Amino acid sequence: MRKAHKFLCFWCGILLLVGVCPGCSSEPEKDKSGPAEQLTDKIAHKAEQKIRQPLERAQEALNIENAHIKAVDEAIEQSSK
Repeated sequence: MRKAHKFLCFWCGILLLVGVCPGCSSEPEKDKSGPAEQLTDKIAHKAEQKIRQPLERAQEALNIENAHIKAVDEAIEQSSK
């Protein structure tokens, strides 16, 4: 049983080293995308902006609403003293 455990650990270590070493390359990664990939990336970026913009506006509106509610609560608290 002990041999099997050592054998398994050895191969897990080898696989880990093989998986990590290609990421240690000193050569900078080049942009290998072609025109189709670049166009896809550009369209995806625009779509992301169009989706994100209304969400950000809704978050801003919620923040304003929460600030207003807090101000009203404070005013009520002040008037009750």
